[in-house]
Amino acid sequence: ADVINFDGQGVISYRFKMKKMKILKDVIALKFKTGESDGVILHGEGQQGDYITLELRQGRLLLQINL
Repeated sequence: ADVINFDGQGVISYRFKMKKMKILKDVIALKFKTGESDGVILHGEGQQGDYITLELRQGRLLLQINL
């Protein structure tokens, strides 16, 4: 597995190729460890206003999805 470390100021970005995909199932698996109680863990958005955001707020996971 790949491991990435951040110091609180970093970001990683990945752009998918612009083609239609026929996917029946999406799987996202994350493991993280932090000393912070607030922060964005994952954010992705599409071209039509759809998005997914996983963040920590006051030490609790918050998942927001708009499709």
